[in-house]
Amino acid sequence: MSVNPQSLRGSNTGVYVGATTTKASDGYPDYIQADVDGSLDIAMHQTLFNSKYFYPNRISFANDFKGPSLLVDTACSSSLSAMTMAYNDLMLGNTDAAIVCGTHMVFEPFINEFQVEYGICSPRGVSAVLDESADGYVKSEAVCCLFLQRRRDARRVYAQVMSARVNVDGKKKMGMLYPSADAQEQLMIQSYRVAEIDPARLTYFEAHATGTKVGDLQEIKAIYNAYCDKRTEPLPLGAMKSNMGHSEASSGITSVVKVLIAYENECIPPNINFNKLKGELERYFPPLLAVTKKHPYNPGSPLPPPWGGRTIL
Repeated sequence: MSVNPQSLRGSNTGVYVGATTTKASDGYPDYIQADVDGSLDIAMHQTLFNSKYFYPNRISFANDFKGPSLLVDTACSSSLSAMTMAYNDLMLGNTDAAIVCGTHMVFEPFINEFQVEYGICSPRGVSAVLDESADGYVKSEAVCCLFLQRRRDARRVYAQVMSARVNVDGKKKMGMLYPSADAQEQLMIQSYRVAEIDPARLTYFEAHATGTKVGDLQEIKAIYNAYCDKRTEPLPLGAMKSNMGHSEASSGITSVVKVLIAYENECIPPNINFNKLKGELERYFPPLLAVTKKHPYNPGSPLPPPWGGRTIL
């Protein structure tokens, strides 16, 4: 049985939205003309009502939710940062439930053009994650959300959140945009230690894996160091962006949705555009396993929570 949104009206439900782009960025609004009817309304819509903070607040307003209503912008990690905030508020007792959203829409094609010129996006328009030919990511669009609540309140359980954490690389010699394998590894280790999970028992890793020349190498190195010490079984590696491209601010929640679908169907979908493993990654495969065909998967039962309030999806 699902939850009727009407039953949540007036409740302490939080709304957390990850987004980076605004829905209209046409520069400065027209000068307000006192003698032109509607001039003020137009200017207000071009400025105030196009602000991103209305993304979550409109949801809270329309549904009469009384919990936090937050817009989170941490670039490509926005929606998972929003999920971390939602999870922590639930664990602290600040909310009774949470709606976590990710949204990314491409309204300005010139951004694609200069990102291709800069070497961020693939000039071929091919998302070849982990492949030798990888030359950047492909932009995509997504709007998706998750409903989080405590286990004892749930009517239906798709998955169980054991840990959610956020960090940042700090100052790096290679510059702000260069990813840090060390920082990623540290965060992974902190996450499974807090949840008291044996990393060797992990049976599926859904990677960020964008298909950029530098990013994949740093992330795969971090995953290997964090999860593959003394590992005897292969660790399947999923890469959502090979299938649909990079939905940027929404990509984290999009990947979680993919994992839930894999749970439900007991099958990890294949990563596409994978022909030859990038040379720098060969040392990590195996035990890491690039999923290139339908991979049968039994996620098993959720781990028993230490108390009845563990957050679920």
